[in-house]
Amino acid sequence: LTCIYDYECFFAEYCGSLVAKRVITDEMESAEYCYKFVTPSPLEICYGLDSIPACSFSVDGVTCNSCQVLPSEDDVYFACYEFDCTNTIANVAGNDCDNDSVIEGVFPNAFQTLAPTPDFFVCDICGGGRVPTIPDGLVEIPTQGTLNCTQIETAANIGGILEAQCPLLQPFVQVPCGCAEILPTDSPAVDATPAPVPAAPTCFSTTTEILLAQLANPPVKNIVICPGTTINIGLPANAEFSEFVGGDIPLT
Repeated sequence: LTCIYDYECFFAEYCGSLVAKRVITDEMESAEYCYKFVTPSPLEICYGLDSIPACSFSVDGVTCNSCQVLPSEDDVYFACYEFDCTNTIANVAGNDCDNDSVIEGVFPNAFQTLAPTPDFFVCDICGGGRVPTIPDGLVEIPTQGTLNCTQIETAANIGGILEAQCPLLQPFVQVPCGCAEILPTDSPAVDATPAPVPAAPTCFSTTTEILLAQLANPPVKNIVICPGTTINIGLPANAEFSEFVGGDIPLT
């Protein structure tokens, strides 16, 4: 029997996928659980046990130094396990006898010491420079179930959301996560005083200046040509007044 959980949060902030297998034969019963965590750090932890009783642990594919089933009055599946995984990236050893789960027993210490991978894509879950403002907002993601905005953002920050998945995710988080632009609190105050309007020149040297003066509000009616300036005033060559003969733009 094999059960596959694509993405779930198994404990507070411990989210990822799980593949659970259980085999029953006439001689023995065994089970294997492989957690592939996305948060709080990318880490794969697998452990197996059987009715001999015996157990095994591995971290990111590396088999731990040892694993031992400690005595229990209950059957093997309710016993506790002592393991030494100091040879793996987790670098932990201990037992889970005071906890309800093998993962909760010792491995939280491993997550605290693991540094995130330095080179990975970080998904901007809101996009466009916006940030989530509702950390507890619930997001319904097709085939993935319901996650809150904090879980999604944490997964993004450690590279748990692939670059190809990021634009597909963004539309689903906009409203539930309250995506919004955040303005700096120390932004300088904006001066609402309108800028002074420059005074019109007292004389004009080019046809462009004359045209702008006539288009101004209010338009300049008295056009004075600056001393020593020559302006060729042409005649329109077409009905649209877009071309002129013998000059540039005619005065009106």
